[in-house]
Amino acid sequence: MNFLTSVGIAILATLILAFLQLKTGVFAMLYHFARGKKGKRYADALTFYYVVGIIGITAPLSTAFLSIPNTELFKTIMSGICFALAFLVLVFYYRYKKGSQLYLSRKTVEILNAGARRAHASDAFMLGVASGLIEFVFTIPLYMIVCVEMASLDRIDLLVVAIAMEVAAGVLPVFLYHAFFWRGLNLADIGRIREKNKNFYRYLMFVCYVLIGFALINFGGLI
Repeated sequence: MNFLTSVGIAILATLILAFLQLKTGVFAMLYHFARGKKGKRYADALTFYYVVGIIGITAPLSTAFLSIPNTELFKTIMSGICFALAFLVLVFYYRYKKGSQLYLSRKTVEILNAGARRAHASDAFMLGVASGLIEFVFTIPLYMIVCVEMASLDRIDLLVVAIAMEVAAGVLPVFLYHAFFWRGLNLADIGRIREKNKNFYRYLMFVCYVLIGFALINFGGLI
């Protein structure tokens, strides 16, 4: 696979990671409850722990698959997975009801809500880790593909940039939501923003998955 295709796949994967909605939804709850209990300064402190939790799970996952060989079999399997995920994100990512509720089970939502309501530093860190782990179905294939593609280019600098992009995709949306709160928005306002844009998020992720799948087929030597 050529240089531009590999870089393009890394960019598309980063877009998907940035627009997955669990980490920002959990952060919005955490910040809301923390600010209500102890004020903005305390909520800002918990933002730091939450971001550290996200980085703590994203950085290892971004480098965990470097030893996988970039074979035709790998590209075929990953292409099929990307097409399957495109269908899943389009049909099942959001529940079919008013609002922006995700596909999560009721028990998972209750656990996340309980952690956000406690609003402790340890809870903030673990919520950051959990927000990266729970959506592993949508993220692990992306980490695998980017790892293998960047490693196959034999360019350490590009690999480092790709890892930095994936980590940034995890934390920058959180800082954006943090800015929303500092502008005076509340949890209900953010909920309306999420609901208004949920179809855009869903279709963007769908298109990115499909493009990655076709890139692996067409430029990976399978066609």
